[in-house]
Amino acid sequence: MVGTVGGLSTVGITGQLLVDGSITANKLTVNSLAAITANMGTVNGGTFKTHTLDVNGNIVDAHEFRVELSNVGAWPIWVGAGDKNENNAVFWVDRSGNAGFKGRVSAPNIVGNFNRLAPVDWTGSVSMNNTTGIVNFTLPAPVLLGESHTPLIVLSAGVDHASSDNGRAFIYIQKLVGAAWVTVDTYFIIQGSGHKFNHALNYVGDPTTAEATYRVAIADSSRGDRLIITKVRGFIQGLR
Repeated sequence: MVGTVGGLSTVGITGQLLVDGSITANKLTVNSLAAITANMGTVNGGTFKTHTLDVNGNIVDAHEFRVELSNVGAWPIWVGAGDKNENNAVFWVDRSGNAGFKGRVSAPNIVGNFNRLAPVDWTGSVSMNNTTGIVNFTLPAPVLLGESHTPLIVLSAGVDHASSDNGRAFIYIQKLVGAAWVTVDTYFIIQGSGHKFNHALNYVGDPTTAEATYRVAIADSSRGDRLIITKVRGFIQGLR
């Protein structure tokens, strides 16, 4: 079919006159190409959208649920419906490598840090008639800059009895504030003759955006010489 479009001579092919294998070319350049099905090896382009097309290759609904891959805009990968923005997406990846999901994420294995964690492992033999620190430990700053986390301390302190009489002493959890140790939690230990116990030391601190250093310390309570602290084990974790 010969005619003109916009003052330019054109040749059109209508009907089903083109069949498989009827066009072979090393290169094909077009301003617009519509196809219901296309089998291609390598595709280079700026924007790809998974819209539903009608029989003429036209988009049925520009705001339908779709996938968009594009080197234009804030989200190179975007899945959703409606206008392309963060609120309408069920999944997106931005140019900084951030990602957002509206649903549940399932993975057999995830590598990386979600919370900061530092182990605490001390063994020794210190009479509890001393007023002294036993072991220091530091929780690093939160994983992401500018975020806060809540320090959680979970420890077990092993105490042996070294006399035929009851022993009494204090165990403290202390936080380093400036150059001073500030007591944030106190435990009063009374332990009978011949017994060895593991005492639970648990503490939840205030949210912080910086690293925080703590220690376990002891102090006498008139009969601390009858007790010996032999181990402190556990961890400190920053909960986001």
